[in-house]
Amino acid sequence: MNARDDNGCGNGNDNDSRDNNDGDTAEKEFAAAMRRAGRILAGREHAKAELRRKLRAHFSAPAAESAIAAFAENGLLCDDRFARAFVRQKRGQWGDARIRAALLQTGVDDKTARAAIAEECGKTGDDDGDDDGVNVGDNARSETARARAVLQKKHPAAAADYKTRASLMRFLSARGFSPETVCAAMQNIAVTDGNDDDD
Repeated sequence: MNARDDNGCGNGNDNDSRDNNDGDTAEKEFAAAMRRAGRILAGREHAKAELRRKLRAHFSAPAAESAIAAFAENGLLCDDRFARAFVRQKRGQWGDARIRAALLQTGVDDKTARAAIAEECGKTGDDDGDDDGVNVGDNARSETARARAVLQKKHPAAAADYKTRASLMRFLSARGFSPETVCAAMQNIAVTDGNDDDD
């Protein structure tokens, strides 16, 4: 209902009142977005895009973006830090390709993903010719060592028949290890003929 003065005409403050209410609503929504973002980030590191998806499910774009900007500005939200933490968590289970694909899925850009893998898995320099600051071929020994560790957990025996070897190779490939790394890791497992006969 419009506010009216004594002579029945509007007093002109209706628009001011609505503007104040809109401002209050935006401030309340921003405060709520900040609280939710704080709770989300308290659990674990997140990529900006990941947090954006979670906040946009509950808040308007301006409120979500303002909350993301505030956390990023204060150093509480950082794609580089998220990517490094993610690589540290997954490097004992997955190969570089799978880690990179998972990072890209969370919204981390390719350069950040490659740099995090390089930093956390031991790759340094850039001699692969693409001028991106990351050398993708420098860490074969480290990735092979990780693949061997994963393989040791899955199959502690030092020998396997062809069928088991093929299964183990598929297992490592599904974990994101490159074909070269899979072959190098499998060198430690001797081939048996599958017979347990003692001649």
